[in-house]
Amino acid sequence: MMDWKTKPEPIAEDLIASTSEADVVVVGLGYAGSAAARAAAEAGASVIGLENMKKERQVLFGRDIGHINSAFLRSRGVPAVDPTDLFNEWMRRAGNRANPGLVMKFCKNSGDAFDWYTDMYSLEDLKDLHVAFWPGGGEKFRAAAQAGDCDINGYHFWHGTAQFPDPMGWPGKPTLQDCAKANMQKAAEAGAKLVYERSAEQLLTESGRVTGVIAKDREGVYHRYLAHKAVILAAGDFSGNREMVQDLCCDLPDIMTPEEKLMSNPGRKGRGIQMGMWAGGRLESRPLPTMCGNMIQLSGPCTFGSLWLNLEGNRFCNEVFGGTELRGFAGNQNVGGRGDIYCIFDEHYMENELQWAYPSHGNIDANTAGVMEQLTDLMRRGKAGERTIEAPMTPPMRGSVTIYTGKTPEELVSAAGIEGDLAQAIVKSIHRYNEMCSQGRDEDFGRDSKLLDPLTDTLFLQKAQPSMMFQMLVSVGGLVTDDRQQVLDSHYCRIPGLFATGNCCGRRFGTQYSTPIAGVSIGIAITLGREAGKEAAAYTG
Repeated sequence: MMDWKTKPEPIAEDLIASTSEADVVVVGLGYAGSAAARAAAEAGASVIGLENMKKERQVLFGRDIGHINSAFLRSRGVPAVDPTDLFNEWMRRAGNRANPGLVMKFCKNSGDAFDWYTDMYSLEDLKDLHVAFWPGGGEKFRAAAQAGDCDINGYHFWHGTAQFPDPMGWPGKPTLQDCAKANMQKAAEAGAKLVYERSAEQLLTESGRVTGVIAKDREGVYHRYLAHKAVILAAGDFSGNREMVQDLCCDLPDIMTPEEKLMSNPGRKGRGIQMGMWAGGRLESRPLPTMCGNMIQLSGPCTFGSLWLNLEGNRFCNEVFGGTELRGFAGNQNVGGRGDIYCIFDEHYMENELQWAYPSHGNIDANTAGVMEQLTDLMRRGKAGERTIEAPMTPPMRGSVTIYTGKTPEELVSAAGIEGDLAQAIVKSIHRYNEMCSQGRDEDFGRDSKLLDPLTDTLFLQKAQPSMMFQMLVSVGGLVTDDRQQVLDSHYCRIPGLFATGNCCGRRFGTQYSTPIAGVSIGIAITLGREAGKEAAAYTG
């Protein structure tokens, strides 16, 4: 049985039913591919874009485009960000493993790319878009940021997430999928030929140069697409290929217990990355980064900034460190396993911790409809003496969660039905935390003093079940490229005629997706997809 790395036999000539030619062939028409096809066509190249899905049923996931300094953000009053500051923060989070040239391209061009990708709409047409964590909420963070202090525990965060209407969020137009399809229409109007229901199977090579693609239609018939200038791989990630995930995202199996298994994922199968490897391209060093899968995420009304205790009732981490993606590492190999984590907060949560809600995945956005009303009601009921509260999850999360309350730590654990050594440990942990808050210094885990407030008056406890372990949203690693996204071979030399962008392109996120602006996965796909299209159109090889 062949493994995923094994190069298949060439497709026989007599099986190829047709041949088409263009300057640039783009494999995949998602966010990166639609941007690449449009940019290459607008640059004057003849373009063929290949998409596996049926045109009428093409589905693109996501809602957020993270970026800086667009006309759209300026129209909403969002402050400008120095691209160099964003670059340094990005590289810090990536452990300096990301490709500096690619990251700087994003930092310098993301705003212009956003305005270009949405230029079929006026600012009035974009009125239904939100900017995450803007203009309300996180007032203490905002004030500090305006004074030049936009970091928590040394990690910086900025506003810059354009959120499109979404069936799970709020009504309106355009959705992000609408926008992507409008860009495909723009590409077609510029002369690109977009071919749907074509599954790319192999790259064509001649004397080390990539010269085209062979793709298969729904009837199993093969078609050849020759590229006079370049092929751009924009076929997405490999999170739907269990074998590739097992091999390349090796930190996931490394942290599993004997009973745990990788979660199935309906995502892409990694064919674009495979084809690039079969043509001689190399992958970035392991572990390849993922979005979730190797970290815990806690769902609940007040998990941000609360005190986290493990199954033994002991505090185990800095609960506000680095944003959701980084603080979630602390619970993926925790003492006692991956059961409930006790989140504890108090009646002053809204005027203390919530005011430091920096713009990041997993934090509470006060601008989301219903959030503040639900939190206000929770605090009211707890202060009124309700000891067990079925509270709705803060939007856009659905469902409810049980919250226990008490006027003292002892009363709190009693209301939650916790007894014995565990109850004593929780009480002791709360007192220890309050002691350090009074001192203004977290000597146990170094929590930023901005978010170091004692737990007083009415206390709340939620048993939060960790989620997202071994369930990634997408893989975000891939082929090694140069600064122009031209794929490199095993000796780090450019492969003539081959480019990779989007989630086929590696060295964008280090070993883990972590971002100072939510939504930069799609933001960098659009930005670098556009750049790859322009590079391919100008390519002379």
